[in-house]
Formats: sequence, structure tokens, C-alpha cells
Amino acid sequence: MARKIAFINDKGGVGKTSLIVNVAACLAKAGKRVLLCDFDTQSNASIWLLKLDRWNKINTTGEGAVYSLFDPGKARLKDIIVKDVVEGKAGEKLLPGLDLVPTTFNFVDLENEYVGDPKRPAYVIFQENLAEVE
Repeated sequence: MARKIAFINDKGGVGKTSLIVNVAACLAKAGKRVLLCDFDTQSNASIWLLKLDRWNKINTTGEGAVYSLFDPGKARLKDIIVKDVVEGKAGEKLLPGLDLVPTTFNFVDLENEYVGDPKRPAYVIFQENLAEVE
């Protein structure tokens, strides 16, 4: 059974991203499968792990980011997971076992502009998608 660990702190500049990425990397290095879901609208964990050039491709199109689960709602979590996300310059996998659900700057729109079914709020849609990959 999968374990879920959440790191939440409303205050900025307290090291949330550094903590999350390093804990995920340590768990992967120890042989655990890790799925890091980046829900930060600043996208720092996604940029850090994907590097800017790979992240820019997702940010430009919006496809493959967590927001695409909700709007237009056609993507599935299993399809946007970036497997073994950490790559070297030649594309070699440097940290097998660390997967990422990336985000982009448009994730902020989920709170302000997304109008979904009130019977299926965003957190329910995400939980349903997560259950498919557990």
C-alpha cells in the first residue's frame, strides 16, 4: 500500500521545495518508488527536477501538467507522470524511482478560474486519478 506524505506551510521561504525534493531523492536512492506531485504555483520543484528546457515545453503547451487533469479534463494522472525524472545532460536516468507530476504557472487558475462540477471538486478528481496509479 502506498504511503502519502504531505509538506504544507503557508509561509514562503521556509524551505518547502528543498525539503520535498531532497526527501523524495533520498527515498528513491533508498530503493523506494516516489511520486512527487508538485502543487506549487511557482513550479520550483518541477523546474528543479525537469530542468528549465524540459519544463518550458510543458509550460508552453500546458499539456502534461497537473492542471490538465481539470481543464480541459481529458488528461489522466497516469499519462502525465514523468518517470525517472532526473536526467543527465545525455538523457541518462540519474535517479531511477523518482517520478514527478509536474505543474506550471497556470495551476493558480485552478483556484480562481476553474469551474468544475460542484459534485466533483478538484481534490476528488485528483484522488480518483491517484487511485489509478497506486
